Amino acid sequence: MSFSAATDVPWLTVTPGTGTAPQTLQVSASTVGQESLPLTAGTYTGHVTITAAGAQGSPKVITVTLTITQPILSVAPSTLAFNGIVGGIDPTPASLSVSNSGAGTLSFTAVSDAPWLSVGPANATAPQTLTVGTSIAGLVQGTYIGHVTIAASGAQNSPTVVTVTLTVAQPVLSVSPTTLAFTGTSGGTNPVAASINVANTGTGTLNFTAASDSSWLTVTPATGTAPMTLQINAAIASLAAGTYTGHITVTAAGAQGSPVSIPVTLTLAQPVGPGAVLIGTQTVGSNRDDNPSGYAEAFKATATASGTITSISVYVDATSTATQLVTGLYASNGSHPGVLLTQGSLSAPVAGAWNTVPVPNATISAGVIYWIAILGPSGTLRFRDTLSGAAASAEASAQSTLTSLPATWTTGSSFPNAPLLKPLTIDSRSFLILEHAAL
Repeated sequence: MSFSAATDVPWLTVTPGTGTAPQTLQVSASTVGQESLPLTAGTYTGHVTITAAGAQGSPKVITVTLTITQPILSVAPSTLAFNGIVGGIDPTPASLSVSNSGAGTLSFTAVSDAPWLSVGPANATAPQTLTVGTSIAGLVQGTYIGHVTIAASGAQNSPTVVTVTLTVAQPVLSVSPTTLAFTGTSGGTNPVAASINVANTGTGTLNFTAASDSSWLTVTPATGTAPMTLQINAAIASLAAGTYTGHITVTAAGAQGSPVSIPVTLTLAQPVGPGAVLIGTQTVGSNRDDNPSGYAEAFKATATASGTITSISVYVDATSTATQLVTGLYASNGSHPGVLLTQGSLSAPVAGAWNTVPVPNATISAGVIYWIAILGPSGTLRFRDTLSGAAASAEASAQSTLTSLPATWTTGSSFPNAPLLKPLTIDSRSFLILEHAAL
């Protein structure tokens, strides 16, 4: 008996197409369909028909079922972002999760398209976690875009492209002030703490460290992130009189302008005892001057030594008619008197003599500018001065009816050509105004 065999769908074949019984036929199924296009996932039905002319029971139809399963490529996340700084360490690597959300086995490859971008492993079978890394070596400030491409032959959603962004910042280290100076007295109390401001005038994050190179010099905190204010202290215990130099170094890895070294000078004066001259001269000026009642005047002076003021002495001219003397000391505020540090008053000052006015204790430091103020609340206060012509060395208060010195000085008239007051400071005993600027 001769026969023929045929199929009714392109994905189904039978061989041989003709034969003589008895015969074994081979039936095959392909995943390629019409026009050589691959079949998608699903169930397909076809038929093999065997025909023998004149034979009883011919033709015979055999139903063939083909079930196709397909891997589905899934990748998460779909984007990655990294941040780094020029010259700094590489950002921490990130992970990509590759899975098969379909059926079957999903084998894949992973590649990157940028020299600064890496991915591994390059070949694997899902499920798999990929490690994505970035290298900032040689990169300048800017934003870089790269891609990781994951391909799985025959899988739905293949290839999948993950976009990777790398932002490279350039922090710029800025530190102010650029120098610091402390003054004090050997064996005395520590100077008032100073501060340094650390800022990032560039982009990104600026982490820094701060260190001192001298045992007497400290900085806190030792680490931080800009912007931040550092506290600088000088410890003068056991230090002899003299000038000391140290440095505070601020370092920020990868930041432009790093490191910055701030010179710090510490000047310690010899300790002074009662009666020692801290500021000025003991010579009485030859020029006679006066202020009307209620009128205060302040005079600029620089301390030549450090100490504690407990009284202020003023030479009152023999022609003075003041019935009360008020005197005090102001801190300097720029080029003007600032906050009142101490003041005292004396009734019935003696004309033609030094008059000592007790005041609450106030500490002064060598090399620092202060302003010494005098006031006659009643009568005309006459005193002595020396014409010096120094610019802005004397100022009148804005008020003209004062009975005591104001807590904060308000400038009225200043005297750009006023003679410079030259006071004398006596540690623990007196602060002598020996010369005064004429009005």
